[in-house]
Amino acid sequence: MTTEGVRDLIVIGGGPAGSTTAAMLAQMGYHVTVCEHDVFPRHHVGEALQPASLELLDMHLGLGPKLAEAKFHPKFGALYEWGESNER
Repeated sequence: MTTEGVRDLIVIGGGPAGSTTAAMLAQMGYHVTVCEHDVFPRHHVGEALQPASLELLDMHLGLGPKLAEAKFHPKFGALYEWGESNER
C-alpha cells in the first residue's frame, strides 16, 4: 500500500499504541482521526507505563516533562528486545 497523496487516516483505538501512532502520523503531516469507544483519561487498577515506553514518548513526541509531572508509576515487569538479535 502506498500513502502517496493520502492525507486523511483513521486510527482505531485511542489507547497507548493508537494515540501514539496518531500523534506521530499527525507530526508527519497527516490529518488523523482517532476512533475510540471509551472516555479518556481513564484509570485502570494496575495500569502503568513501562520504562521503555517513556523514552519513546519523550523522543518522538516530546512528552517527557509532562509524563514526569503526571507521576505515573513505573512498571518493571517487562522485557524489551530491540533489533534483530536474539542474544540475551
